[in-house]
Amino acid sequence: ALPIYRMKITFGTGHIHGKCLEDETCVGGLCTSAGFIAATQMSKHPFSHFKFDGIMGLGLSALARSKDFSIMHQLSSQHAFKQPIFSVFLSEQEDETSEVTFGDVKREHMASELFWVPLTGVSGYWEVRIEDITLNGSRQNLCQDCRVAVDTGTSLLAGPAQLMSKLKKLLDVKSDC
Repeated sequence: ALPIYRMKITFGTGHIHGKCLEDETCVGGLCTSAGFIAATQMSKHPFSHFKFDGIMGLGLSALARSKDFSIMHQLSSQHAFKQPIFSVFLSEQEDETSEVTFGDVKREHMASELFWVPLTGVSGYWEVRIEDITLNGSRQNLCQDCRVAVDTGTSLLAGPAQLMSKLKKLLDVKSDC
Protein backbone atom coordinates (compact mmCIF):
# COMPACT_ATOMS: atom_id res chain seq x y z
CA ALA A 1 0.00 0.00 0.00
CA LEU A 2 1.09 3.55 -0.70
CA PRO A 3 1.74 5.86 2.24
CA ILE A 4 -0.91 8.58 2.51
CA TYR A 5 0.66 11.98 2.05
CA ARG A 6 -0.43 15.36 0.75
CA MET A 7 0.86 17.06 -2.34
CA LYS A 8 0.25 19.92 -4.76
CA ILE A 9 0.07 19.55 -8.54
CA THR A 10 0.48 22.62 -10.73
CA PHE A 11 -0.92 22.59 -14.26
CA GLY A 12 -0.40 25.05 -17.12
CA THR A 13 -3.28 26.97 -15.58
CA GLY A 14 -4.41 26.21 -12.06
CA HIS A 15 -3.44 23.75 -9.37
CA ILE A 16 -4.86 21.17 -6.97
CA HIS A 17 -3.96 20.06 -3.48
CA GLY A 18 -4.70 16.47 -2.63
CA LYS A 19 -3.97 13.23 -0.85
CA CYS A 20 -2.17 10.31 -2.44
CA LEU A 21 -4.29 7.17 -2.20
CA GLU A 22 -4.43 3.71 -3.72
CA ASP A 23 -7.46 1.81 -4.97
CA GLU A 24 -8.57 -0.57 -7.69
CA THR A 25 -8.86 1.51 -10.85
CA CYS A 26 -10.84 0.20 -13.82
CA VAL A 27 -10.83 1.37 -17.42
CA GLY A 28 -13.62 -0.45 -19.20
CA GLY A 29 -13.28 -4.04 -17.99
CA LEU A 30 -9.54 -3.76 -17.23
CA CYS A 31 -8.67 -3.24 -13.57
CA THR A 32 -5.46 -2.73 -11.62
CA SER A 33 -4.36 -1.44 -8.25
CA ALA A 34 -3.13 2.09 -8.87
CA GLY A 35 -2.22 5.25 -7.04
CA PHE A 36 -4.19 8.42 -7.52
CA ILE A 37 -4.45 11.86 -6.00
CA ALA A 38 -7.80 12.73 -4.43
CA ALA A 39 -8.23 16.49 -4.77
CA THR A 40 -9.01 18.25 -1.51
CA GLN A 41 -8.71 21.78 -2.91
CA MET A 42 -8.66 23.20 -6.45
CA SER A 43 -7.90 26.65 -7.79
CA LYS A 44 -10.97 28.49 -9.01
CA HIS A 45 -9.37 29.03 -12.42
CA PRO A 46 -9.81 26.97 -14.51
CA PHE A 47 -11.61 24.25 -12.55
CA SER A 48 -14.80 26.20 -11.74
CA HIS A 49 -15.52 26.27 -15.49
CA PHE A 50 -15.58 22.49 -15.92
CA LYS A 51 -18.03 19.75 -15.03
CA PHE A 52 -15.85 16.72 -14.38
CA ASP A 53 -15.01 14.55 -11.42
CA GLY A 54 -11.29 14.13 -11.96
CA ILE A 55 -8.29 14.15 -14.24
CA MET A 56 -6.67 10.95 -15.48
CA GLY A 57 -3.09 11.77 -16.36
CA LEU A 58 -1.80 9.97 -19.43
CA GLY A 59 1.72 11.38 -19.43
CA LEU A 60 4.69 9.06 -19.53
CA SER A 61 5.67 7.31 -16.30
CA ALA A 62 8.56 9.76 -15.81
CA LEU A 63 6.03 12.56 -15.23
CA ALA A 64 3.97 10.58 -12.70
CA ARG A 65 4.59 10.71 -8.96
CA SER A 66 5.82 7.12 -9.37
CA LYS A 67 4.98 4.23 -11.70
CA ASP A 68 2.23 3.30 -9.23
CA PHE A 69 0.46 6.52 -10.31
CA SER A 70 0.66 5.79 -14.07
CA ILE A 71 -2.46 3.93 -15.18
CA MET A 72 -0.81 3.18 -18.54
CA HIS A 73 2.22 1.65 -16.81
CA GLN A 74 0.09 -0.36 -14.42
CA LEU A 75 -2.18 -1.83 -17.11
CA SER A 76 0.60 -2.26 -19.72
CA SER A 77 2.83 -4.11 -17.26
CA GLN A 78 0.00 -6.63 -16.79
CA HIS A 79 -0.26 -7.01 -20.60
CA ALA A 80 -3.92 -6.00 -20.26
CA PHE A 81 -3.97 -4.08 -23.56
CA LYS A 82 -4.08 -5.38 -27.12
CA GLN A 83 -1.19 -2.88 -27.68
CA PRO A 84 0.52 -0.62 -25.10
CA ILE A 85 -1.02 2.53 -26.62
CA PHE A 86 -3.96 4.88 -26.24
CA SER A 87 -5.63 7.11 -28.81
CA VAL A 88 -7.65 10.27 -28.35
CA PHE A 89 -10.60 11.42 -30.44
CA LEU A 90 -11.70 15.02 -29.83
CA SER A 91 -15.09 15.67 -31.36
CA GLU A 92 -15.76 18.89 -33.21
CA GLN A 93 -19.54 18.41 -33.24
CA GLU A 94 -22.23 18.43 -30.56
CA ASP A 95 -23.74 15.13 -31.76
CA GLU A 96 -20.42 13.24 -31.44
CA THR A 97 -18.74 12.10 -28.24
CA SER A 98 -15.03 12.60 -27.62
CA GLU A 99 -13.28 9.49 -26.33
CA VAL A 100 -10.03 7.89 -25.26
CA THR A 101 -9.40 4.36 -26.50
CA PHE A 102 -6.95 2.23 -24.53
CA GLY A 103 -4.91 -0.47 -26.26
CA ASP A 104 -5.98 0.32 -29.81
CA VAL A 105 -6.91 2.96 -32.40
CA LYS A 106 -10.44 3.36 -33.73
CA ARG A 107 -9.95 3.65 -37.47
CA GLU A 108 -13.41 5.19 -37.95
CA HIS A 109 -12.14 8.33 -36.19
CA MET A 110 -9.06 8.73 -38.38
CA ALA A 111 -8.91 11.53 -40.97
CA SER A 112 -5.73 10.07 -42.53
CA GLU A 113 -3.30 7.20 -42.06
CA LEU A 114 -1.24 7.15 -38.89
CA PHE A 115 2.47 7.74 -38.96
CA TRP A 116 4.71 7.05 -36.00
CA VAL A 117 7.53 9.27 -34.78
CA PRO A 118 10.00 8.63 -31.96
CA LEU A 119 9.73 10.48 -28.66
CA THR A 120 12.60 12.93 -28.22
CA GLY A 121 12.51 14.10 -24.61
CA VAL A 122 12.98 12.70 -21.15
CA SER A 123 10.65 15.19 -19.44
CA GLY A 124 7.72 12.79 -19.19
CA TYR A 125 5.72 14.61 -21.86
CA TRP A 126 4.81 13.08 -25.21
CA GLU A 127 7.50 15.16 -26.92
CA VAL A 128 8.33 14.81 -30.64
CA ARG A 129 10.58 16.60 -33.13
CA ILE A 130 8.94 18.74 -35.84
CA GLU A 131 10.43 20.02 -39.09
CA ASP A 132 8.85 23.47 -39.09
CA ILE A 133 5.72 25.50 -38.44
CA THR A 134 3.46 26.33 -41.36
CA LEU A 135 0.99 29.18 -41.73
CA ASN A 136 -1.56 29.07 -44.53
CA GLY A 137 0.26 26.02 -45.93
CA SER A 138 3.62 27.81 -46.14
CA ARG A 139 6.70 26.84 -44.12
CA GLN A 140 7.98 29.68 -41.94
CA ASN A 141 11.58 28.44 -41.47
CA LEU A 142 11.27 28.93 -37.71
CA CYS A 143 12.64 25.60 -36.56
CA GLN A 144 16.16 24.30 -36.64
CA ASP A 145 15.69 21.75 -33.86
CA CYS A 146 12.10 22.15 -32.64
CA ARG A 147 10.41 19.72 -30.31
CA VAL A 148 6.77 19.90 -29.26
CA ALA A 149 4.74 18.25 -26.55
CA VAL A 150 1.49 16.65 -27.67
CA ASP A 151 -0.81 17.30 -24.72
CA THR A 152 -4.61 17.03 -24.65
CA GLY A 153 -4.65 18.54 -21.16
CA THR A 154 -3.62 22.09 -21.99
CA SER A 155 -4.87 25.05 -23.96
CA LEU A 156 -1.54 26.85 -23.79
CA LEU A 157 0.97 27.40 -26.56
CA ALA A 158 4.39 27.77 -25.01
CA GLY A 159 7.92 27.74 -26.32
CA PRO A 160 11.30 29.47 -26.26
CA ALA A 161 10.89 33.27 -25.99
CA GLN A 162 12.63 33.98 -29.32
CA LEU A 163 10.41 31.54 -31.25
CA MET A 164 7.23 32.74 -29.52
CA SER A 165 8.07 36.38 -30.35
CA LYS A 166 8.44 35.47 -34.04
CA LEU A 167 5.17 33.53 -33.98
CA LYS A 168 3.35 36.36 -32.21
CA LYS A 169 4.52 38.79 -34.90
CA LEU A 170 3.63 36.43 -37.79
CA LEU A 171 0.17 35.78 -36.33
CA ASP A 172 -0.37 39.48 -35.54
CA VAL A 173 -1.36 38.64 -31.95
CA LYS A 174 -2.79 41.68 -30.18
CA SER A 175 -1.32 42.70 -26.82
CA ASP A 176 -4.61 42.05 -24.99
CA CYS A 177 -4.92 38.50 -26.32
